Amino acid sequence: MHPEDYELGSRYIKGEKMDKDAQLTLLQDYLARTNTLGECPMRYYQRNGFGRYWTGEKIGLQNISRRIRHTLCADHMIDIDMKNAHPTLLSWYCHENGIACTGLDAYIVDRERLIADLMTYEGISRDDAKTYLLAIINGKIVRLKHDAPAWLREYYGGMRQIMEEVIKLNPDLHKLACESKEKRGRTIISRARP
Repeated sequence: MHPEDYELGSRYIKGEKMDKDAQLTLLQDYLARTNTLGECPMRYYQRNGFGRYWTGEKIGLQNISRRIRHTLCADHMIDIDMKNAHPTLLSWYCHENGIACTGLDAYIVDRERLIADLMTYEGISRDDAKTYLLAIINGKIVRLKHDAPAWLREYYGGMRQIMEEVIKLNPDLHKLACESKEKRGRTIISRARP
């Protein structure tokens, strides 16, 4: 058997899709770092002292596709995957803070149909459709075509408005996020505009 015989999945890292070859490279790097016990020790840190934990090493399981990660870790770890976590948590935040989020809520209620609609409209896979919609939540600027579905227009416009409102409510966190992105050589939207 050869790697070409398997569907290894893909993963987006810093906005770039890591295909099968990239996944194999990540696995080889990971294997090279294992000790004699078959362990790959990791250090973790939080940027700015809060939020998500990141691996301090070049490679970690968070960069490996779900398919490979589940195979490697099935007997050793539990991978908690909250279905639709980002949109659901953002909706909760919006409702708690009086921010309108009708496009987001419509997506949450009718997620499967809207993902299928986006797959057909853009000619993309399910995973790519989910990634596309999450990228919009995270500030991706897209140029919607004139024939874009009405729900997608409402979702996108709503996300831009939500971003504006979150920035108004959290100017210190927004400033910190901008500074953090600049340190890593990436840009962030200083103000969300459709």
